[in-house]
Amino acid sequence: MQKRCLQFCLMMMIYISIAEAPHRNRLLIFLAESDVAIGYVQATVGKAKADIAWLIGTQWQGTRYASEAATALTSWLVTCHVGDIGAHIHPKHIASQLVAKAAGLHNSGHIEDSEEVWLK
Repeated sequence: MQKRCLQFCLMMMIYISIAEAPHRNRLLIFLAESDVAIGYVQATVGKAKADIAWLIGTQWQGTRYASEAATALTSWLVTCHVGDIGAHIHPKHIASQLVAKAAGLHNSGHIEDSEEVWLK
C-alpha cells in the first residue's frame, strides 16, 4: 500500500490518581493537503500493555486512513517497548477487524464485554 501524507498531532491526556491510572495518548489525524481533522487513533497505556482504538469520520471511512493510522500507532508503541498491544472489537464490525489486521493484530479467540480481543 502506498503511504498517504497524513500528519499526526499528539495530544497527551494524562489522568492522575493515586492508583496510577493509565495514560491515554490520542493522535488526531489530519489530511495534509487540506489540514482537516478526519478522526483519531488512541492508546491507553498501562504498565506493560496498551489498548488501542480508532475513529474515522464517516466521510473518510473506506479510504484506509484508519488502517494507516492504527499501523503507525502500533509501530510507535513497539518502539516505546510496550509489551502487549490489544484492541476490543465487536464480532460483527468487519471494518475494524480489517484495521486491526492491517496494524498487525490477530483475533485471540477471547471475548470480553461482548467484544473480541485482538492482540499483537
